[in-house]
Amino acid sequence: MPVFQPLSLFLPHTPQNQVMRSLEDYTPNEITALKSDQKEGFIHIIQPEPKTEDKNLEIRRKWINALNNQLHTPKKKTGVFWYKIKTQGLTFQGLIGACSALEFKKRTITQHEKVYEHRVQLMADYLETVRIQAEPVVVIHEEALDSKIDFIQIEKRTTVFDFQYEQTHHQMWELNRAEIEQVMHWSMHQPHFHLADGHHRVASMLHYSYQKQKTAPISCFLIHQSQLELHSFVWFLKTCKSKDDLDRLVEQIKLHQGKQIDLNAVESKRFEITIKVGKAYFGLEGTFSNPPVFINENLLDSLPQLAEALQYQPNPKQGVDSAKWEDFELAFFMKPISKAVLFDLARKGKNLPAKSTYILPKLLTGLFVSPIE
Repeated sequence: MPVFQPLSLFLPHTPQNQVMRSLEDYTPNEITALKSDQKEGFIHIIQPEPKTEDKNLEIRRKWINALNNQLHTPKKKTGVFWYKIKTQGLTFQGLIGACSALEFKKRTITQHEKVYEHRVQLMADYLETVRIQAEPVVVIHEEALDSKIDFIQIEKRTTVFDFQYEQTHHQMWELNRAEIEQVMHWSMHQPHFHLADGHHRVASMLHYSYQKQKTAPISCFLIHQSQLELHSFVWFLKTCKSKDDLDRLVEQIKLHQGKQIDLNAVESKRFEITIKVGKAYFGLEGTFSNPPVFINENLLDSLPQLAEALQYQPNPKQGVDSAKWEDFELAFFMKPISKAVLFDLARKGKNLPAKSTYILPKLLTGLFVSPIE
């Protein structure tokens, strides 16, 4: 069924001085600081300064210059790799390789979230000009990897890289030809994989493949389902244009047995869904197997302008930090859905609203740079 295959990569010369988290994780001030700290960092490639009229062309030019200046390996390294991340007592490990865009199109690799079409188009335009993937998507396998592959022995080999970045240890080893064939054979006997993180990147690669009439390989980090950590997003608005919309939302909350609460340490984690409207907090009790869908279909269905304006932010610690959200007019806090629900939805082809799940692990940008050819 899905085929996991070798991937071509350019690797940074000194990764600890060049890699970064996803660009959207940084504030403008943090981007400025990162550029100052990393004189040869990937940040200078994807966030060129001064900004030009055609930013994508400038990114492409800076990437070619980085290769010419040997900031990344001058030749592509093609293979399948065993990658291990150790951070804060957690270990994530899996395979770096590629899956064809066709696997996502025919749903042998399932997806569970909707995407924002305007963002997909922007990313597809970016890919057409820049022609690199700067970060793999995260893909899940349910069954254990082939037991014939001895990863203990693989980890005794010389590493492709071994470095620390932001209190996280990164190591990678290369599989030999026989091991790659075993991985490919094993993957073809799996009923499906699941896309965990990277729905917009996959959608933009599918769009790019359609435009070019050419199936592109998508850079992937393949991990076992046991490694997956599911969290949720906060959906919020700093200010709401319509006071009437907020009043109507409160009516909908009460209609669905939501009650106003005094927020404290216990109450902030008690409810499946907690909502801040103005200065008031409301809690919804019950067993919501799918809080994002409940919010969309029951609370926001009659308020499309409000729903469309919502912004989002990861909430890995769960609960509600009332001080942080004091100046926000609207915020939805929800407990994460379970893996069982996630996989069931994916198999049935039912998609959650965009930005419903925040999934760990997150990968570094600029560590695995894969060309789009």
